[in-house]
Amino acid sequence: MPIFVTTCAMRVDLNDFLNWRDKMDGRIDDFMVQTLVIIIVTTVVKIVVCTVLPLYSNMPLKDAVSLSLIMNCKGIVEMAGYSLVRDVMGTPDNVFALVMMCVIVNATVMPMFLSHLYDPMKKYAGNYTKRNIFDLRRNSELRVLTCIHRPDNIPPTINLLEATYPTRDEPLCAYVLQLIELIGRASPVFICHQLQKNPNNSIAEKLIDAFRSFEQEFRDALVVNTFTSISPAEMMYDDICTLALNKFTSLIVLPFHKKWSSDGNCIEIEDESLRELNFRVMERAPCSVGILIERAQVTHIFSPETPYTVCLLFVGGKDDCEALFFAKRMTKNPHVRLTVVRFLALTDESNSRDWQGMLDTEILDDIKVNEKVGEACVKYIEKRVHDGPETALVIRSLVTEFDLIIVGRQAGIETPQTSGLLQWSEYPELGVLGDLLASTDAAGKASVFVIQQQRTARDA
Repeated sequence: MPIFVTTCAMRVDLNDFLNWRDKMDGRIDDFMVQTLVIIIVTTVVKIVVCTVLPLYSNMPLKDAVSLSLIMNCKGIVEMAGYSLVRDVMGTPDNVFALVMMCVIVNATVMPMFLSHLYDPMKKYAGNYTKRNIFDLRRNSELRVLTCIHRPDNIPPTINLLEATYPTRDEPLCAYVLQLIELIGRASPVFICHQLQKNPNNSIAEKLIDAFRSFEQEFRDALVVNTFTSISPAEMMYDDICTLALNKFTSLIVLPFHKKWSSDGNCIEIEDESLRELNFRVMERAPCSVGILIERAQVTHIFSPETPYTVCLLFVGGKDDCEALFFAKRMTKNPHVRLTVVRFLALTDESNSRDWQGMLDTEILDDIKVNEKVGEACVKYIEKRVHDGPETALVIRSLVTEFDLIIVGRQAGIETPQTSGLLQWSEYPELGVLGDLLASTDAAGKASVFVIQQQRTARDA
């Protein structure tokens, strides 16, 4: 192919391209002018049409323009066609030089424009369907992709999924992805364990056995599919996002990059490559994402004697709404006790006047008035605070009695309730309150689940 392109280009004489006059009478060559006009008109019309139609379908402007430029790219097919026409029909040398130069300019300029307009790393966030828990229809299947790096990630992940209590009316489909870093120069491998009868590593066996037992516990309400991805650390996010995109998941669950000791008092492992992976997934995921932080490595047994106590910390915003709807799914579990704690600012009333503030109030109104979600009782607590430090004190006094704390990420957003905390944030991927719970002993031995609602191309 490079040789063919080279030979086609060698047939072009730049002197012919500069020859715009008829050799007989010296007038402007009408054929050259007509060819140039046709090229310009067809290119402009194609770009406009290919831009307007996607815009009509609510595609963002940058993506629509990028698509129109891609549709107008010229290359080897056009070069071969023009060469064939010249050989068969005897196209004039100056016209042939003109169309070949247009192809060369097009092939040179278009990639430059596309690299400026289109970021291929955002292709997952570029989908235009709502894939989150907030917009999930009632009595519909919840699809979750959970990522496993180490065997100790398995029990807390199963605890979290079991708390959602899948039923026949609201089933759960769990896609479990074991991530193994590829070392050396071997090729990446993606394994579907439904097609592979005998896994070739012990971690995969433990993973399959644990989730198979979990699946049998909720027969006819839970489906588990297990996969293994062996790839370089810097490309793992691509496997996660692609699988989530193809399986239409509403939530991705990622483990936190730190591992605490069994008593939860000291840090045993701190994996910065895993932290970088979490960052990349949260930036590019095609659905909502949650980071699960497990301090005490304990498998909870759901029973009336040992209720699973869950606390939702609600400040306001899309991520907190997503966290609320995830927590509401847990109220179907008879062994889960949910407490909703809403933080309101003492001095700021603008939150109740803007659209998001009104939406937050509307969503929480039923819980506040009835203290119920469906038939399940929910405890509602409202706290008015001056600033972030006061919020931190309230959280410390409340959350130590819970098994799981759920909070929205709200990355980079500082409200009156969290003012003064953002500048001390150690883990931006967790947001202000998630960072507070993970970087200090504020959460005690409780697990923490930080949720970010789906980011689309319009949010980018």
